[in-house]
Amino acid sequence: MIAAISAIAARGMDNPDVWAPAVAAVLSGILLAALVSLIISFVSLFALVRFAHTGSFFQAFNLGAIFSHIGRVGWGAWVVAVIVLALIGLAYSILVGLLANIPVLGWIIGLFVGVAYGIFHARYLTAAYESVPAPG
Repeated sequence: MIAAISAIAARGMDNPDVWAPAVAAVLSGILLAALVSLIISFVSLFALVRFAHTGSFFQAFNLGAIFSHIGRVGWGAWVVAVIVLALIGLAYSILVGLLANIPVLGWIIGLFVGVAYGIFHARYLTAAYESVPAPG
């Protein structure tokens, strides 16, 4: 990002031959970071459920078993499950945002809705994890 800004500042906006490669490099880096972040997010959710299910902290870092289990569940099914959960989380956020505008009573209702969503979130991920038996 700094390289792109420096290239534009040094030569000005009128010469794209100078700043275009820097901008392309920045955009490529951002896209690569977003892709890696997305993959880590999917794996870390599964690792969190594996940790809770096995009770072993070290099993959360057993990447071979995690990838094997995700493969048995199916990457497509896992991605769809996480996307559905994200959409439900978005609806939850909107609901809590609306409830927060109601003084006192809305805040109290928001607390109960938050607990219900937390339980749903955990059970939903657990159901996806337990849809197939864990590898050996």
